[in-house]
Amino acid sequence: MFVNIFPKTLLSLMKQTYPRHRFQAVMLPLISPKEYTARAKDVPHHRHLITPEELAKANSFSIPKRRKEWLTGRICAKAAALMYHNLISTNTEPDLFKISAENDDNGRPFLSGNLTEELQNADLSISHGADYGLALIADSICGTDIQAPKDTLTRVREKFCTQVEQELLQLQLPELNELQHLTLIWTAKEAAKKALSHKRMPGFLELILTTTEPHTTGWILTFLVSKKEHEAYPSTISVVTELYQTHAIALCLNHEVNHA
Repeated sequence: MFVNIFPKTLLSLMKQTYPRHRFQAVMLPLISPKEYTARAKDVPHHRHLITPEELAKANSFSIPKRRKEWLTGRICAKAAALMYHNLISTNTEPDLFKISAENDDNGRPFLSGNLTEELQNADLSISHGADYGLALIADSICGTDIQAPKDTLTRVREKFCTQVEQELLQLQLPELNELQHLTLIWTAKEAAKKALSHKRMPGFLELILTTTEPHTTGWILTFLVSKKEHEAYPSTISVVTELYQTHAIALCLNHEVNHA
């Protein structure tokens, strides 16, 4: 029904960075409820990802872009859940009509419903940016983000990127321009913030860029985590990043097992 366009190069870098963890990521172009309904007509009912109730929820948003974002995020989450289950189990596939992606009181997404054993302790992160939706499911607390380059990032840079960090990016990533630097570090910090938000959502400036490690098509950005506000934070956290058609994509596992 859908073709997962999550970059294989980024998936490979994820496996190198987090070799002891299991995870699946799904990325799709944004799709409207109307487009989903048209595609679903040609697919067997048991392969549908979205319930009528979820379609109604998507249509309840007054802004068309918000409808697409909410719906695509749920499609990505359910597709990732199915792939994650199949990655680690040969048991009967989950009934996606009996699984939903909900949000807790702090806004963190989680899988709910008739979950298989494999999915009961899996963590979920969802993001959308301009043209795409993205979901990551992992066996540890995780975070993901996707962001298109916007001039807004330049205007508010001091809120998320220090002068020292800008100079470090210029020194270590000279092949990228200023807006690409800002988009990359914004996305990486967003992913890291989400991966730490089960404790307390840290601020952008509580994450301090220390190193950038280049790979064939992406980078691993490592941040020092300020423990001033929360002693339970890890001292450092690493984020896997890549540029995909100008969009920055970032994924982060913080190695803590989810016990949702």
